[in-house]
Amino acid sequence: MRSKANYGIFASFLSIFFIIISIPSISALEENGVIEMPFTNNPPSIDGKWTTESEWNDATIVNLNKEQHEVFLLVKHDRDFIYFMFDAITDQIKYEKGVDSAHETYLMFDTNNDGGNIMQTDDFRFLFGEDFSSDKILENYKILNKLSVGDPGGDDEHSGRYINTPRNFQYEFSFSSLNSQFEAGRDHYIHEYRIPIAFLHESDVYGFAAGYRLGTISPTADNLIFITWPPTLQKSSIPNQFGNLVSPENKITIPPIPILSVSAKELSFGNVGVSEKSFPKSVTISNKGTGLLNVNTIRGSPEFTISNIKTPLELQPGQSASFDAIFAPIYIGEKSGKIIITSNDLTSPTLTISVDGQGAEKGSTLTGGGGCLIATATFGSELSPQVQQLRELRDNTILETKSGTNFMSSFNEFYYSFSPVIADLERENPAFKELVKITITPMLSSLSILNYVDIDSETEMIGYGIGIILLNVGMYFGLPTVAIIGLRKIKCD
Repeated sequence: MRSKANYGIFASFLSIFFIIISIPSISALEENGVIEMPFTNNPPSIDGKWTTESEWNDATIVNLNKEQHEVFLLVKHDRDFIYFMFDAITDQIKYEKGVDSAHETYLMFDTNNDGGNIMQTDDFRFLFGEDFSSDKILENYKILNKLSVGDPGGDDEHSGRYINTPRNFQYEFSFSSLNSQFEAGRDHYIHEYRIPIAFLHESDVYGFAAGYRLGTISPTADNLIFITWPPTLQKSSIPNQFGNLVSPENKITIPPIPILSVSAKELSFGNVGVSEKSFPKSVTISNKGTGLLNVNTIRGSPEFTISNIKTPLELQPGQSASFDAIFAPIYIGEKSGKIIITSNDLTSPTLTISVDGQGAEKGSTLTGGGGCLIATATFGSELSPQVQQLRELRDNTILETKSGTNFMSSFNEFYYSFSPVIADLERENPAFKELVKITITPMLSSLSILNYVDIDSETEMIGYGIGIILLNVGMYFGLPTVAIIGLRKIKCD
């Protein structure tokens, strides 16, 4: 009898032991303002529910208790992502159309962990929930003073700039109790996140705050409950303090990240004749990151075409490539569109350049703001002072007269017959680029003379134009000829 009783006691203890170890443990460091974030080889399925009973067993759990309401926050990470789950076992009011209810989750990161008690320009806040019309991330806060108490429905809650979710970010929710380790009897809201570590930047200690808002709002009462971590966080989705999210294994490492950069976010082509083409505008794309950048596509809206580049394109860190954008209107009138660049950039997989122009009568193309391909390739950007000087000289001086317009028409036919080739060679060969820069600098200096004279008639335009041409002929041909003749005389003597 004693052996059977002992066996029964042992079996009971063994059953209790297995029940206990099957439930993940709450972090002991959570009470001290620190949440340990364990490393996992078992990433969860982000589907807004407990896919299996064990998928979160290796996570740290924080019990967010407030006024008899319970929400469990679970967190773990692997080498690429940080995973979060909110299991809101007391949020059992399913969203109904016409009922203003809240089922909102907040994850906030003090990016540099600088100990600030307000959200700063380098911090991120994730706000996701069923009652959101659009789920986005807020960054770049403009709040300058400490916000200790805020109105959750006020403008202060949504100050900042919305950005697109990063590549590989995932969020899902469900109203379910399937496999829940905390409440399997009644359906409730469960929210899951997968946040790329590369987006947050590498750190073994993140400044961190989290919150969950639940309840209903009626015209006569506000029944919202705001549950937070740290527990002393005020009733606002903008934290007045941060705790720490820690990786005790120091296993958070950031992979090489490509970053797409463009030389211009807007292009304006001015007036271009119908069925004619504008002067090309050059745009440089660069990889400012540490990983290989894959530029998948570059495409323009109708009437705005792309040339002198082939995609897909690979750019190593520090490498650049350029393409030309051309406006070719079909009808008279204002035109606007986009140039869309897709790549493997983590934060901006789709980058947009705004473009516009005016379709005009034939023969109007020269009055628009065209580009100088060689000068742009030489000095790196259409915004460089040298290129701006050429554009202003053309638009504000030369094209103001009929003789100047006729000259530009003939000159452009000749110039654009070879300038794309020269510009491409400059981008491919830095030494050739420097040679071109040395060559064209005297010409730019001579052209600047026109900025200091008043041209009020066709005669003055022709006179100054001939003078500038003769000056350049003297610099580029006369002086070298004299120098060569002088050297020959010295050699003969």
